[in-house]
This record gives sequence, C-alpha cells and structure tokens, in this order.
Amino acid sequence: MSTPPLRLWVADVGERAAFAAAATPFLMRDEARHNLQLAVLADAVRGRYPTAHLVAARDAAGAVVDVALRTPPHPLLVASGGDATSREAL
Repeated sequence: MSTPPLRLWVADVGERAAFAAAATPFLMRDEARHNLQLAVLADAVRGRYPTAHLVAARDAAGAVVDVALRTPPHPLLVASGGDATSREAL
C-alpha cells in the first residue's frame, strides 16, 4: 500500500499567523526539543524576521508533520515528527 502524498505549505507573509496556528500544536508535542523553533516562529509572526521562510509538510488530513524555518542570515531549523518521506519533502 502506498503512502498518501504530502502537501507542502510555503507561507506568505500574510499567512504567518495561520501558519503558526497550524504548526504550534505540532511543535508543542515536544516543546523542550522545539523551543527554538517556537520562539523563532512567534518572532516571525510579530514581524521581527521580514524575510522569514516558513514551510510545513502536511499529511493527507492536513495535519502538520514537519516544519522548516529559515530566518536569513540564520541557519535552517527543521522540526521533524514525520518519517523520512516528509523530511525529504521539505
């Protein structure tokens, strides 16, 4: 049986709050491990990082399974809860 396709969500500036609302529950499942991603995401929503890149892999039901955040010039941050397929999609 094949795995259902993942969908990538690349958030526009106007979608940052909606992206945070979708990604935060996923990140909060392991808050200690994802505390940096949570802080960066909150700052991106507040406008601290105007060039932030916010990407999420979502499963067929729309649930976030991986998150990638990039706030130039800082390095890429990846929060993975999915399998290798979802990480590859990012």
